[in-house]
Amino acid sequence: MNRSSISFTLSTALLATAGLSLATPAIQSAQAASSLFSEQSVNSSNFVVMAAPRNEVDYNLVVLEQKSSSRDCWSESNGIINPLLLNFDFSGICGRATDSNGYSIRMAGEDLGLQYSLRLVDQGDYVALLASPNRRNQAVLEIGRTQTADQDFLAVELNPGWNLSRRVYDGKALGHIYFSNEMSLANTVAATPAPPTRPVSVPPVATQPVTPQPVAPPSEPEVVTIGEALPLPPAVIGSNRPADSVTILVEPQFADEFAASEVPVMEAPVVASNDLSSHPHYETLNALYQTVMDREIDPSGLTTYGKKLDQGKSLDWVSDRLRNSKEGKTVAVNRLYQEVLGREGDASGLSIYRKRLDRGWTISQVRSHLANSTEGRQRLANR
Repeated sequence: MNRSSISFTLSTALLATAGLSLATPAIQSAQAASSLFSEQSVNSSNFVVMAAPRNEVDYNLVVLEQKSSSRDCWSESNGIINPLLLNFDFSGICGRATDSNGYSIRMAGEDLGLQYSLRLVDQGDYVALLASPNRRNQAVLEIGRTQTADQDFLAVELNPGWNLSRRVYDGKALGHIYFSNEMSLANTVAATPAPPTRPVSVPPVATQPVTPQPVAPPSEPEVVTIGEALPLPPAVIGSNRPADSVTILVEPQFADEFAASEVPVMEAPVVASNDLSSHPHYETLNALYQTVMDREIDPSGLTTYGKKLDQGKSLDWVSDRLRNSKEGKTVAVNRLYQEVLGREGDASGLSIYRKRLDRGWTISQVRSHLANSTEGRQRLANR
């Protein structure tokens, strides 16, 4: 799932094209269809809302559902999610919603999928789940937040008043999940006090010519928290932001650029490349890299995963992260090429099977698919 698939849906693009006063027939049709949907409550213990790391600063929103009790789809500890469904064929056991086709927001019985898009924004000490308006000058809604902002699979705890429910059409429950609130959007925005005026700093009088200062930018759109806000997490060690300070800078008119305040965080220094063997976890992690990644460990990996081990993560946890990384999946697929077809994997094949692993395929399925390919059958016949 890429960022554009979260930010821009077909209905959002139609809404932007239509403008603010006139609705196209396509939008009118979508709005009429949305009025036909109802919702039903779900057992919240069968769901988890997860922030899945996409890169060093961005997260993808994923909603996991435990459909069957035959195998656990995830485990959770201190706000960190272990997505167990990545390790087996979860068809019929787990459900996974990864974009606006699978989830949207609903308030006071009204579908708001055409008006709001769901986003995850790193706020330094935590990751916020925000509903971003597709039109200008509308409030940003905070729906929930994580306990931390680590680059990990993070559990999102919904703010008071927000719950998960399931879309229903013509009496039939669908797979689409709502982030639902009984409060209406209009009442929520109307009840929210106007943000305080930004103070203007007056420069001291100077005897020398003073360089003109740039005009202060306009005030940022406010973030509306429905109900009583969740308590803020403690300040992160090394962060310059106090624990009772939250800043969200959002400009929703730029649908693909979600600006958030940046807070510098002191990171552990990367181990020098000529000093790897002196690291206390070098031998263990280097052996794991050779087993999973078919290469020596690099300084960045040694620093990152050495720190995780010091924080209490297990070696199995590190192994799972490596195996489910893009590089780890590529290595695993290439090994299957060598095992089944007797050759290195080509770039196209490696990319295709890695993406299938991302969508839930197992290693056994990839092996079987290669073995049953024309090339695989011919190689077996020639043995």
